[in-house]
Amino acid sequence: MTTMSKRVLSVGIPLHVYQKVQAALRGHKVEALHNVERAVRLLSEEEFLFVLAGYPLVGGTTPGLVEAVHSRASRCPNAPILVLALPGRLEEARSELAGKVNLVLPMDEDPKKLQAAISSLLRVDPRLLFRIIVRVQIIDDGKIPSMLCKMENVSASGVLVHALRSHPPGTKAHVEFMFPQDPVPFKAEAEVVRQTTGQETMVGMALKFLAFDGDSQERLKKYLEKKL
Repeated sequence: MTTMSKRVLSVGIPLHVYQKVQAALRGHKVEALHNVERAVRLLSEEEFLFVLAGYPLVGGTTPGLVEAVHSRASRCPNAPILVLALPGRLEEARSELAGKVNLVLPMDEDPKKLQAAISSLLRVDPRLLFRIIVRVQIIDDGKIPSMLCKMENVSASGVLVHALRSHPPGTKAHVEFMFPQDPVPFKAEAEVVRQTTGQETMVGMALKFLAFDGDSQERLKKYLEKKL
C-alpha cells in the first residue's frame, strides 16, 4: 500500500508537460487523470501529498478542482497545489486562483524551474489552512508598528501571511496569534524567508519560526497533530 507521503494527484496535465516534470516526482505514486469529475471523487476517497493541475481543464474548472481539494469532504484539504497554465492563460489563471493555490506557472516554463517548484512543494511541512488574524512586529525597523495580517496557513516550521506591505528575506519579526479556545497567545520570533510576489498568487510573506515563547512550540505541535 502506498502511503499518503508518496501519493501525488495530477489532473489535466498534457503528456509532453508531464514528461518535463516527472523527474521531480520520482519515488512517488502519481495518479494522472484528465477526468475532473473522477478526480473530485478520488479526493474524497484517497489522501495525496501534492496536487498538480492544469489550467484550464476540460470537463470541469480548475477553481472547482481546487475547491474540492480544500473541501470538508477531501481527504487531503491541506495538500499543496501547483497549477500549470496554458500559454496565454497565465495571468487569467493567477487572477482567478489568487490566494487559493500555492503557485501558478506556465506550462512552457523551463523544465528545471518546474521541477524545482515541485521539489520545493514536496519538501514543505504539512500545512494547515488557518485563516485568522496574526500580529507581526518587524524587529529591525522601530518606525513600523505592529501589522495585523491575515494568516493563510501555518506549519510546525512557519507561517504564510497576507500583508499590505511585505519585507525582504532576512527580516526578523515577532509573530503572535491565538489558537481557538485557548486564552494564551502563540508567540514566536521569526524570519522572512520569501516574499510571495511575482510568480505567487498573493502578496505577503512566508516566515520561518526561529524561537518560541514559553510552551508555544508544543501547543502548535499539538494543535497541528489534532487538525491535520
